[in-house]
Amino acid sequence: MQTTKQTTGMGARILQAVANGAFCDDGRAITSFALVRHFVRENYKTTNDRLAQLRRARRQAKMLGDSPFNKHRQSAMQKHIESLEACWQSGRDCQKGLGRIIIDMAPRIDAQTTMAQRLELLNCNPADRSDLDEPDIGLVNLIAVYCVEDSAAYRGDEFNDRPLFNAVNAEIMRVMFKTPEGRAASEKIFDEAFAPGGIFHGVPTYYRQSDGTMKRKAPSLVLHDASGSRVIERTPS
Repeated sequence: MQTTKQTTGMGARILQAVANGAFCDDGRAITSFALVRHFVRENYKTTNDRLAQLRRARRQAKMLGDSPFNKHRQSAMQKHIESLEACWQSGRDCQKGLGRIIIDMAPRIDAQTTMAQRLELLNCNPADRSDLDEPDIGLVNLIAVYCVEDSAAYRGDEFNDRPLFNAVNAEIMRVMFKTPEGRAASEKIFDEAFAPGGIFHGVPTYYRQSDGTMKRKAPSLVLHDASGSRVIERTPS
């Protein structure tokens, strides 16, 4: 009798969920979101664990490098580091893919839920809801802009380090910097931000050269005289 090998990895389970219609357009948005949220949180924990292992391995490799008698151990440790890097990168790629799923399903969730329901899905504490300045905010903005996910647990944190936020933000960053249309839109936004009148006008910028070095461009000068004011742009130096 022929047996079929059972795959239990998260990727296989996501594919099985897709095959079962978990993310189809005629399904319940809340059910689909609850499922993808589970995968996001599991991948978040696994990826963070892999990163911690990778950092420990790099520290150990550095300690081994301090002694000339550890050359053979360094070689084995380097292979171990490369394996950990591949596993961590796999988790990062999965994170972006899950972020894409959330972004794609968000319009359906927004259409089938109220804002109060979306806040419940994101586990936003009632005490934090008074800070929201709009009556009907979509799922992606609640996750990536207002950062209400598990708000009580992360209240007061210096950085946003939340599973859904990281997944959506990773995909947004991929689109912004890895696709032609994203790069064009990003460059336009940054050019406007650093131009006269922009929110970052007057802040020095840095440009990477072909050899990898960075060149500093001093902020623009605004000169005022009897005839008015004018902007003098500086060249990178």
